[in-house]
Amino acid sequence: LADALPLDADSAALTRIGRRAVWSESARLNRSLHLYGLDVLLGLDLASTRSFFDTFFGLRGGGWRTMLDADASPLATAGVMARMLTAAPWSVRRAALRPSIRTSPS
Repeated sequence: LADALPLDADSAALTRIGRRAVWSESARLNRSLHLYGLDVLLGLDLASTRSFFDTFFGLRGGGWRTMLDADASPLATAGVMARMLTAAPWSVRRAALRPSIRTSPS
């Protein structure tokens, strides 16, 4: 890994190179989806947070297990997120659909 690093790269470029060397594309995509979900969750008030978790743990087929599985595919994770979105009350949907300020790690 050290031999592959350009000597003139800045810290952001070195971080990207390191992440790509260590994490698969699938793992990086899944991480981005999880960070988006966390961003949504952290923006909720108490009542909406309770609604979020009631909906999340009430998903049929144990969808929440997919979200907690580090080896789940990004497609499976996005599928659970879509099911969550359709099952959640409007307070949670609004928060999930607002533009995210988080940038995805490269």
